Amino acid sequence: MQRLVFITLGSTGDIVPVIRLAEEAVKRGHRASLLASHHWKDLIESRGIEWVSIPPHGDRNELTSLMAQYSRIRNPLRLLRAMYRDLDRWQDEIIPALEDSLDGADALLYSYLFPLYQPIAARRGIPSASIHFCPNTSFSDSHPPEDIPQLPRLFPQRIRNAWNRHLTTIGDRHVTGKINPTISRPELRLKSWLRSPADLSLILAPPELYRGRSEDLPDRVVFAGFVPSGFSAESHETPADIENAPLINFGSVNHPSMAGEFANLYRSWPADRPLTIQKGWADPPPPPTGSRIRIIGPADHGQLFPQASMIIHHGGAGTTTSSFLAGKPQIIVPHFADQPYWARTVRSHGCGLSLRQQGWGRKLASAIRRIESDPAFRHSAENFAGQQEGRAGATKAIDAVESRLSGSSPRGAAPTS
Repeated sequence: MQRLVFITLGSTGDIVPVIRLAEEAVKRGHRASLLASHHWKDLIESRGIEWVSIPPHGDRNELTSLMAQYSRIRNPLRLLRAMYRDLDRWQDEIIPALEDSLDGADALLYSYLFPLYQPIAARRGIPSASIHFCPNTSFSDSHPPEDIPQLPRLFPQRIRNAWNRHLTTIGDRHVTGKINPTISRPELRLKSWLRSPADLSLILAPPELYRGRSEDLPDRVVFAGFVPSGFSAESHETPADIENAPLINFGSVNHPSMAGEFANLYRSWPADRPLTIQKGWADPPPPPTGSRIRIIGPADHGQLFPQASMIIHHGGAGTTTSSFLAGKPQIIVPHFADQPYWARTVRSHGCGLSLRQQGWGRKLASAIRRIESDPAFRHSAENFAGQQEGRAGATKAIDAVESRLSGSSPRGAAPTS
């Protein structure tokens, strides 16, 4: 039996996949502890996982306010700095809780967004694993991060590799240099945010989403496959029938423009057509009287999404994963963070469309008609979902952790270049 310590912060898409990994560890006889806010206590403990309290301690309004602030920040580096500034004010409480939890631990697992916890484990000789919700956070010499310009293919591969390695190193130094001033504790300041997030990197996505590039990734990188982001609970009642209607779910996005966009949608939506809207962290305004627009509360995505004709959402990793697994076409309205990446991915696999954040309410009905009129979207979504059948992302991820702790290479790791 191993003792695994998990720590994560964020919204549903950041928390639930980590709970599923910890739950898989518990099923295998390991002891798992998860440091998370009190909002997740009951769900964590219901899975046989030890819950350890860390901030934020406020009510849901505090989290909603934070997400509203983050959704306004389009620049990824500015977003990271904002997140680290908020995190810094909680570290005086988080660090002691983490130190206590690491007593007797065999491994520490954390979101790739927060590798600043790696040194705490490393000082104790405890290996670490970063949990990646988005596949483009891994790279190699031949395939650098997306924003790094690559040399033309007329250059020899070794020259291109050297170029990519050099620019990635420069980019890493730049990002790390921008983040570190927001970290007040010197012992937590990062040596490398991008290149060395952990001893083992668990990518919670299938390798084909990385567009065939996984063959030359380091052996510390494992594409585990999708880990579903939904859970059923007694308070989360799944509607028996949503009429095979389009389903809107904007998850944790709480942008100030949402109310106005929903108002525009209501004005342009045909009165005789059904539409289901699932509440997220922002409550949509009431639909017009007499319309067939229905607003529902929380529900397990694994049960709800297959009942819809298509999913309209923000492009969060968890919601996109659930939509892929349901085999449904998607329309993504990206707002910030990794959401534009997921919008590009859905389009590139022929599984849906994307709309700009500004004006989506007026354009959604037309985009839905386009998907309904072209069966290729549905076929692509169903085929992609079929490829995922039998793949258990949580199982493969914990396989990799066990293999690393036993001293062998992680099973399913991508071979080195």
